[in-house]
Amino acid sequence: TNERIEWVYRLALGRQPEATELSRAAVFIGRLSARFATPGIEHNSEQTGLKTAEQKAWSLFCQSLLASNEFIEID
Repeated sequence: TNERIEWVYRLALGRQPEATELSRAAVFIGRLSARFATPGIEHNSEQTGLKTAEQKAWSLFCQSLLASNEFIEID
């Protein structure tokens, strides 16, 4: 998971994540994966076209990076 998070950071932001960002991202993805895997949780899988709880969690993580100020603003 950490290697994948690092890859996404390099792809989206052009840099390695800091240690706190790496741990927060892992927690974020883990919690969302568990939540989406919980029976009875409504998560619109038909709408997103995603098949697994883990895919949904990674999708939301990537979307959060793309919505970050660091991605949007030009220095």
